Amino acid sequence: MNRNKKKLTVRFYEIESNEALLNDISAVHQVSLGSGEKTRIINNKEKKYFIKLDKIYISGRDFYSIAVVKERNTWQTKALRDGTISGIQINQGIIGDPYYYFLDPEKKVIFGLTTGGNEGLRTVGETTLTQFQKDRLSKIALNPIMKKDDSAKIDNLSNIKNFELKVDFSELGEIDTSAPNTLRELSIIARNAEINIKYNNIEDENGLPERELVEIVDFLNENDACSKLTVEGEDIDGEPVKLDFHHSLFVYREEIETRNNYIDENSAHQVLTNASEMLKDLVQ
Repeated sequence: MNRNKKKLTVRFYEIESNEALLNDISAVHQVSLGSGEKTRIINNKEKKYFIKLDKIYISGRDFYSIAVVKERNTWQTKALRDGTISGIQINQGIIGDPYYYFLDPEKKVIFGLTTGGNEGLRTVGETTLTQFQKDRLSKIALNPIMKKDDSAKIDNLSNIKNFELKVDFSELGEIDTSAPNTLRELSIIARNAEINIKYNNIEDENGLPERELVEIVDFLNENDACSKLTVEGEDIDGEPVKLDFHHSLFVYREEIETRNNYIDENSAHQVLTNASEMLKDLVQ
């Protein structure tokens, strides 16, 4: 079998949660050691998730490794050359996209990679961490980490306006359900064209929701199809500021060779181990 090159992007997120989350994860891990059950399959919004939790050591420090497979489609079929269309028979498993994470409990940072949509990396991570906490009513948010200082974070902006993006959809590739709703709608309009659009209002009834803005920034950052990604607003001191999020997220990139058409766990762990070196430069 030929070896193929795959470009992987590791994305870093700050974990926003209650203080008990890391203790809850530690407790779940201890229970799994005693029972020998490191995996579980859960249902969330009509999708199945396979979740595997373990602990690893990198340069003398403890990290948690989390592997997730999110079910891609409940109604999978296979098609044969003889014209047969049938379902895929599996036994106590699921078919879907792999997501791999390392969690640094000391810095309260989670970083990961996927061969699914980049935007899904954050939402799948949030869903997965929620399964580990005892208080299911407490919200968990994963906030993209910027290369710049704290004042340049999206979540520190107020009175957000004038969100502008320029995207060449012929270069962006396939837009699936993991992409933000706005990009899916624009891809239908733009098809294979380049589009430059500006949203003047955020979070009013006719504007772009702030959550959607964050998802778009996370999805398009470090994507060569995007040539403009700016936001205007006010910083923590109430001063006007214009942020350029193009190529500004804290990420790690690596190209690997593999004989598989998916990313196996060992390969993902090696890339994430290499990416963990970037945490030394992360000031919080």
